[in-house]
Amino acid sequence: MVHILWLFVLIKLLVPVAPQSPVSLFNLFPHAVPAPAIVQPSLADQIYEEKEAGQHWITIGALVWFGGLLFLGGYYLWSVLVFRKRVGNSRKPVTQEVLPILEACTKKLNLHQTVPIYETSSLRSPCLHGLLRPAIYLPEDIAVIADSNQLTHILMHELTHYKRKDLWFNFLWTLSIGLHWYNPFVWLAVRRMKADQEVACDAGVLEVLGARESSSYGMTLLMLSRLFSQKPVPGVNLTHFWEHKNETKRRVMMITRFKRGSYIGCRAPQHCQYPFLHFNGNLTPPLSGLL
Repeated sequence: MVHILWLFVLIKLLVPVAPQSPVSLFNLFPHAVPAPAIVQPSLADQIYEEKEAGQHWITIGALVWFGGLLFLGGYYLWSVLVFRKRVGNSRKPVTQEVLPILEACTKKLNLHQTVPIYETSSLRSPCLHGLLRPAIYLPEDIAVIADSNQLTHILMHELTHYKRKDLWFNFLWTLSIGLHWYNPFVWLAVRRMKADQEVACDAGVLEVLGARESSSYGMTLLMLSRLFSQKPVPGVNLTHFWEHKNETKRRVMMITRFKRGSYIGCRAPQHCQYPFLHFNGNLTPPLSGLL
């Protein structure tokens, strides 16, 4: 529900001009009608000069805004091309052991289309990429490190992103950043939205797998956070199974609270009371705590 509420913020950012309506609370208050003022010729000239100066600064501001929009748009296109080149030169079909797991996950989520999956040496975290032709990308050594249960968690997570159309949602947020690049609160909102998106995706996976799988799912998340350190990737439209350390801690705490049919979350890790969870710098909780 928290992630759905971000949709209203997105609509407001993309459609800043709302339709006018005669029904308004402001109509309940009386409006004072100013008396007509007699404008002297010298005063009229002064008003005209001030108006011209105002238009001048508005023009400068519009040019600066448009320049920022072009810069971010060009950077986004450049990032997509760099990502495709890096991944395209190293991607290859996954091993045969992964394909049955992908097919089983596709059936569990009632997806009518199989998402292509590849291995690549250019990424250190599983991810989903592509608006028109989405595909799942796995690190080339993850099939050796992870067992079938962990691969199920990873693929279910990325396929849930695909089912929820999160890539399209993120693309619209990227567009909102381009329009409001000068506003730091929009950048902060995108960061918080993506954090809530990952938590919502975790809940969607556990809703299908069941609450009994929550401990194992949390351990898979921690396994990836310990084994993989993400390389710098251009700011393209991706959904990662593992993000940053602080968000991983928050997601694990959310997972431990999951109940099928209802999801109760918390806004920050310190607001969750779990005396059996004690994280160190490597985000490694006691096994007895999660199990």
